[in-house]
Amino acid sequence: MANNRIIQLRKARGLTQRALADLAGTSQQQVQRIEAGVQGVRLELAMKIAAALGGELYDIFPSLAAPSKRKSRRSRIPAEEKLLEAGIDPDPVHWTVKLFANDGRVFLYQLSSNEKSRLEKIVSAGETNFVTFIATSHYVALNLKKFAATQFLFDFGIVDSQEKEGDYKLSLHLSSVRSPIVFGVDPDQKSLEDGDESQSQLQNIFATLDSGLEDEVVWFDDVDGERVYIRPIETMLIEAPLICCDPALWSTSFDGYLEDEAEKNPTTDVKEGD
Repeated sequence: MANNRIIQLRKARGLTQRALADLAGTSQQQVQRIEAGVQGVRLELAMKIAAALGGELYDIFPSLAAPSKRKSRRSRIPAEEKLLEAGIDPDPVHWTVKLFANDGRVFLYQLSSNEKSRLEKIVSAGETNFVTFIATSHYVALNLKKFAATQFLFDFGIVDSQEKEGDYKLSLHLSSVRSPIVFGVDPDQKSLEDGDESQSQLQNIFATLDSGLEDEVVWFDDVDGERVYIRPIETMLIEAPLICCDPALWSTSFDGYLEDEAEKNPTTDVKEGD
């Protein structure tokens, strides 16, 4: 994902996440995802963020070498491979995956172009039962045996995200029940690589399914500390907000909350844990 300096440059200019989002014409949630390195950023938006911060692309993304002063304005945009290495998506297409369940239900998720390519390759090969992917605002795991068709839709230009972060909830969709079973959850506090499953339980669910272990029972503790066991093979789809599954995004989002509160109440100190 992107290795950028947006946080440092934003704070140097005295901008909150919300203020930067307004200047760049995007949402605060999108700024949070980009700052946290959870998702890459489209070239168009990257250039708007750079302009809002009063800099160039290479000021924000250190891996991009500064262009020669003799280059024209158009040629100052790095080559596609360099943009990809920096976590910038040069593809102007906005992708949405449309999933048609066997029982007639339809699910739509917006994707980055890289994630679209990865997901399409897996689906078209037909060699796995479970597949996990990262949508704009959610982690998703689906049992391909429960879906009759998958379609990839595209749009050009400015596309408003139709996805919402929502509450801190994991949604379990079953073939036998039309409405999802929803569980309140606490966001993961540590990365799965830290080895503490109790602090990275949602990541563990998606990692288990992504590894092809769909026959194994997966578990998590809900917001009340009550344990839930899931048999993936009986499940159609599992989804959880991205903010619940990535500690870096949770931390960045919490920082944004503190900034918003400080702006609303300039004479009141808002401290972590209040």
